[in-house]
Amino acid sequence: MALLQSRDTYVCFREGEDVFYMISLGTPPGGDFKKIGQSPFYRPPYHGLVFYKRFKGGQDDDSKIVSGEWTKLGPDASPNFETPAKQIPSLHVTESEISFYEEYKNVGGGETTYSLQIRRSTMRASETFQWHISPADPKKQPNNGSDTDSGHCILFD
Repeated sequence: MALLQSRDTYVCFREGEDVFYMISLGTPPGGDFKKIGQSPFYRPPYHGLVFYKRFKGGQDDDSKIVSGEWTKLGPDASPNFETPAKQIPSLHVTESEISFYEEYKNVGGGETTYSLQIRRSTMRASETFQWHISPADPKKQPNNGSDTDSGHCILFD
């Protein structure tokens, strides 16, 4: 059944840079969603997978596979996707937005958090990078900073 999922792929281009990224949603067909006991939720009988891939300068720069659950609040509602709590990377999909979040070690030996939001109605994207690098000398200040980029997306289905 998972092979019959529709594959909506959002391809987003960062403004002013040779960078683009793709998020590919494997949304289950409506008939795969079944009511879960007495709850108001409907779910397919399998986990969902969402693919994230980034290209920089024409080269594959990063890729992630995120697993989670597709749910609907009623048989005719739009499906939502959510990863388990505290899972990194994490992803949340609603009718209006796609949100991706990850953390990683940066080249300076510190931590970087990355978030991406795609507004599905406007096809606009926003990325935020926040970093922290502890100094080798504890008397010096840490290197903390952030950067935000924006772009436009195209939907392939």
